Amino acid sequence: MVRKQHASFTLLEVMISLALLGVLLTFLLTFFRQTLTTKNDTGTLKEKVMRLELVQLRLGNLFDHFSKENNCFVANLPHTDAIGSALFIHCDHGIEADPSFSGVIHSMLFKTRDHRICLCSWSKNQKAKVDTLANGVKELSFEFFNGKQWQTLWPKDKKDESFPYLIKISILLHGEDEKRQDFIYSLPPGVEIKYV
Repeated sequence: MVRKQHASFTLLEVMISLALLGVLLTFLLTFFRQTLTTKNDTGTLKEKVMRLELVQLRLGNLFDHFSKENNCFVANLPHTDAIGSALFIHCDHGIEADPSFSGVIHSMLFKTRDHRICLCSWSKNQKAKVDTLANGVKELSFEFFNGKQWQTLWPKDKKDESFPYLIKISILLHGEDEKRQDFIYSLPPGVEIKYV
């Protein structure tokens, strides 16, 4: 009688195969984990940059509409809703969806207790609208350049009828790499401050 021989694996061959499979799976899982971590970090960074870009664009739009004809002014003062000082602005807000918030109106830029940067605008009939510009804000501060030096208060004294040449708005976001972001806006020459 002829016996058929079956091809079978030895225990050593099975163990070598499992070891190679384990190395391959470890490499693939490490690669996928690093890819996922990089994607999450990129998404977080993108979100952070976009938040600051939106703040910069919104404020740039406000400061671009300063003019002497509109009796524009800017001042930083304490306010009960603000942590630190608030920046009060009177200027042309352009065209808004709600016509009562279009044109020359008052607004206030401030940091809230729940770590947001808000822009509160008052319509011509004194109705308030609060827009959140950024979340997760640790600090918000303002500086004003008078042509010679930076100062933290504007106006420094009521007799000074001049207008700051530059406004620096500094934002520090909560996060691992806490880095202050400065936005500097120039104001049109010849604009004078008006007190209300």
